[in-house]
Amino acid sequence: MTIYGDYLWLPSISEAGRGDSELGIWKLSTTERAASNNWWSRSGRYNYSYDVYYLNSSGSGASNTYVNNSYGIRPAIHLNLDKAAQSVAYSINATTNANSIVDKNSLKYDLNSNAEVTFTFTANPNYIINQIRLGSTTVSSIPTTTPSSFTNTGAFQYKVYRVNNSNSVNVILKSLTNNLNISCGTQQYIVATTENAAVTINSYSRANYFSTTATITVQQNTAYTQRFRLPSRNWIDISSTASGDGYIGDIYYNFTKENNIITVYFENLTVGSVFEVIFGGEEKPLSYTATGGTATFEEFIDDEGYTNVIVRPAAGYYVNTITVDNVAFSVEYYRAEIMGAGNARVIGYTVKDTNNVLDLWLVGQYDNSSIVFNLSTTRPTYKVPATGGAVTGTVVTASAGGEARIVGFDSSETADTDTLTFIAVSYSGYVFSGWEVDGQILSDYGASAAIPYSLVKDKVVTAVFTPKSNTSNNGDTDNPWGSDFV
Repeated sequence: MTIYGDYLWLPSISEAGRGDSELGIWKLSTTERAASNNWWSRSGRYNYSYDVYYLNSSGSGASNTYVNNSYGIRPAIHLNLDKAAQSVAYSINATTNANSIVDKNSLKYDLNSNAEVTFTFTANPNYIINQIRLGSTTVSSIPTTTPSSFTNTGAFQYKVYRVNNSNSVNVILKSLTNNLNISCGTQQYIVATTENAAVTINSYSRANYFSTTATITVQQNTAYTQRFRLPSRNWIDISSTASGDGYIGDIYYNFTKENNIITVYFENLTVGSVFEVIFGGEEKPLSYTATGGTATFEEFIDDEGYTNVIVRPAAGYYVNTITVDNVAFSVEYYRAEIMGAGNARVIGYTVKDTNNVLDLWLVGQYDNSSIVFNLSTTRPTYKVPATGGAVTGTVVTASAGGEARIVGFDSSETADTDTLTFIAVSYSGYVFSGWEVDGQILSDYGASAAIPYSLVKDKVVTAVFTPKSNTSNNGDTDNPWGSDFV
C-alpha cells in the first residue's frame, strides 16, 4: 500500500512501476494522476480496449476515458481522501434576513463527529433576534446566559443564548446525524411610527434590547400641532412650548425643539421589551399668507398661551392691512387689540417702531382662521395709542412742573421684551426727577425712556418734576409738544 499526499493507491501486486518512462502493470498516467477531483478506479478488458472507470465527487460514474493495453491490466483504486471525507460529512447551512448577519454561511460536519461548532447571528441596530430556527425546531425563548446542558432533538444537540445582553446570539451544535439548515428571525426593539403628516421621523436609537433609554428625533410640519403617545396612552402635546418633560406611567420623557427639529428622550424603559412610540397631530386651525409682496413667518406659543405669528416682510415692504376671515383692518397703531376678530376671542398685533416686523397674536382661537397680510411699499403712519386703548390700561400723567406723553411702542421678536417709549418735558424752573410707578421711582430711566412694557402694563405712570430753586420763576407754558398727549 502506498500513500501519496492526499491520495491512497492500493495495487493488488507490488508491480506499480516507477516514473512515466517505465510502465508498471497498474501504473496511472501523468494525466490520470493529475485529475484530483475524481476518484479513479480501473479494470482492464482482455482485448484491444481497456476502459478507465471513474467515480466523481458527486457520486456518478462513467467509462469515457480510453486507455490502451499498456495502462489497464488488473483492478486498482486511486482515492482523493478529501473528496471522500466531504461526501460523508453533513452540511450545516445558515441564512439570515435583511436585518441580520451571520459569521459563516456554511460548515461541513464530519460523520459521527461529536465536536461542537458555533454560529453567531447578529441583528442590525434597532433590531433584536427573537427566534432561532434549527431545521423543524424553533427556539423563541432565548436566554441571556449559556445553557448548562445541550438540548437533544435526536437528529442533533444544541445550545442557543444571547451574547452579553447584546444584539448577537450564539448557536452551538453537536452530534449531527443529518444535514441541517439554521436561520434567525428579527424584530425591532424600538418602533417609531406616525399616524399622519404631523412629523417626519428622522432617527431613533436605543443602545440594545436591554437598554432603558431611547432617543427619537422628528421634523415637525408647522401646519400641524405635534404630539406623541405610547400605545393605549393619552396624547402628549409637544407643540405649545419649546421644551417640556413628564411621565407616562413609569416612563420619563423630555423634549426640546430647535429649528423645527423635535428631540424626545425617554428613560425607565422596560428591559428586554419592544418600546413603541406613535407620533401624530391635528391640523392647525390657523393658516396665513402674504399678498402684494413676500414675507417670512415664524409661529410660536408665548408664555401666556397666545399663538404668535411673526411677519418679516421683504426689504422695503410693510404690513398695511390684515384680513382675518375676509374682514380687513388697517395697521395704524403700535399695538392694537380687536375683540372677537375672526374665529378667536381676541386678535391683536404689535409693530416695531424701528423696522417693518409685525407680531400678530391670537387669544382663544376656537375654529379655523385664515389670515392674509397685505403688504405695500408705503409705511403706515403709526398713531400714538389712546389711554386704555391699544396700549392696554397704561396711563401717563405728570406732576406740577411739566408734561408727559407716550411716543412709541417697540415689540420684540420673542414677545417678552416689549418696550413703551415715554417723553417728559419740564416747564421753566423745573427739572425732571423720574418716572413713578406704584409709588416707586424708576431711577434708571431719563426724560426720554423706553421702559419695559411689563413694568407699566395696567399701571399709572407719572412723570415727576421738582423746582430748580425756591426763588425761580416757574412757568406752565413751556411744552413744545402740543396737546396730543395722554
